[in-house]
This record gives sequence, C-alpha cells and structure tokens, in this order.
Amino acid sequence: LCISGVELLLQAMMVQLPRFNSAMGCTPLSKPQWAACLLLGATELPVHLLLSCIPLSLVPSFSLGSRPPPSDDELGDEEERLLAPSAAMDLELAPIPPKP
Repeated sequence: LCISGVELLLQAMMVQLPRFNSAMGCTPLSKPQWAACLLLGATELPVHLLLSCIPLSLVPSFSLGSRPPPSDDELGDEEERLLAPSAAMDLELAPIPPKP
C-alpha cells in the first residue's frame, strides 16, 4: 500500500509540476481528467477481487498457461531436478586475457 501511495505521488508530480511534466512531455490534467483517471484505476481493485473469487475448476482448460495441478510424486521429482547440480555448473570459465 505504501508503494502504491509513493507511485501515485510521483505520477501526480510528473503530470502536474511544470519542471517534471515538461521533462516527461505531458501537460497538467484538469479535475475531471484526474477524476476519470482515479475512477479507472480504482476499478482494478474490485475487478481483481471478483476474479479471485472464481474457482479454478470453472476456468476453461484452454486458457493461457493452464495445466492440471501436479501430483505429490511430480512435485517430488521437480524438486529433485531443481536441487540436482546441472552440467552447466560444472563448466569452468575461461580467464579474461589482460589488456595490452
């Protein structure tokens, strides 16, 4: 929440303060424009809340990045694979030659 507040403050400074907005190539917003921006930005919060309430079982299987949850056996194999040393770790780096 603190990060969002700092971000909001910096964005407002970039738009409203003369030195910042000329550097960013923008013009100050009017009060109705600010209201529209805040309203549009605030809609993200309830939309996210509504979407997070949808059970994954209702999400179509063709959606991007969807796959069935891994079984306990698959999790164990994946953990072993990630913890095992890889061949890339065994490679030695060639020394950098000195500059003449």
